[in-house]
Amino acid sequence: MKCHKCGRKATFHITEMIDAQKVELHLCDEHANEYLHQHDIFANDSNDDSTKDLQETTDSLMLDDFQTCPCCGATLQDFRKDGLLGCAHDYVVFRERLEPFFLALHGKLKHVGKRPRHAGEKALGATLVRLRNLLVDAVKIEDYETASKLRDEIAALEKKIANAPSKGTLV
Repeated sequence: MKCHKCGRKATFHITEMIDAQKVELHLCDEHANEYLHQHDIFANDSNDDSTKDLQETTDSLMLDDFQTCPCCGATLQDFRKDGLLGCAHDYVVFRERLEPFFLALHGKLKHVGKRPRHAGEKALGATLVRLRNLLVDAVKIEDYETASKLRDEIAALEKKIANAPSKGTLV
């Protein structure tokens, strides 16, 4: 959307009810700031705590919009624009702001739907690598009891992987 006043990209979307009619305004940062101050929404009345709370909330939301992911550089503003996150770390970085969105959208925070058919095979492979690394560490520190348990777990896991149908097999 474009700003109604200057044509730049609108970042604020204001909906007002005027004479029982809904009026939508799309404004850039600069014109939104002017609009809010013109309408005394942020008047500096020291006795009005709700105005201060509104100002603090708005300021924190604006700061959150420009917080960036250290891995990919994505912002919440990018997510709002595209509907896409930049990387898997964004779920952690923006967790506080994304959780209410996902709850409203899906009703849950945990994935309960279908998974790719071969996702389990990848997980087994990762578990196998982790167990082998733990086995090497146990042998290095001469903890043979733990090493024997890990060896047995690895053997059972390798047997499970060997018996699993391969990707090319029709089931």
